Amino acid sequence: DEVAALAAKDGSAATAPQRPPAVAPHRGCPGAAARTLRPLAAPVADAPAELTARLPSWPIQLRLVQPSAPFLRGAHVLLAAHCAGFALPGLHQDWLTGRIPIIACPKLEDNALLQERLTTLLAAGVQSLTVLRMSVPCCGGLERLARNAAAGLNLPVSCAVVRL
Repeated sequence: DEVAALAAKDGSAATAPQRPPAVAPHRGCPGAAARTLRPLAAPVADAPAELTARLPSWPIQLRLVQPSAPFLRGAHVLLAAHCAGFALPGLHQDWLTGRIPIIACPKLEDNALLQERLTTLLAAGVQSLTVLRMSVPCCGGLERLARNAAAGLNLPVSCAVVRL
């Protein structure tokens, strides 16, 4: 704002006209909006088929999934370690069918926040929780977070460990 800059430079900032901001305030990342995804009937123009998402929902990052997301109601959730997708080439085929994927890493994220978020999500009407973790010691925290979050909800929790 050139007028305000000149007024401040001259010491007369109090007389500078006040203008409303030209741009609306930022309200968060549009990519974090909850979406139920469906297979595309036709490929996106100019996009190779291998670059078409094959997820049933978005977002998948635990810290971004909202408890009000419609895809959580009655869902069977797969809570997977970040590394699991890279370690298991058949992750989609073997683990995602019929499940809503959520990913987290107890080593890289604040465990108290993860536990709070997961407890809230599970209470939103989830039917079951499957944990897919790596065999490394730090990943044991993911199973612990899941079992603590499900405690008292009468929610079945199972865990599978990917061996390195």
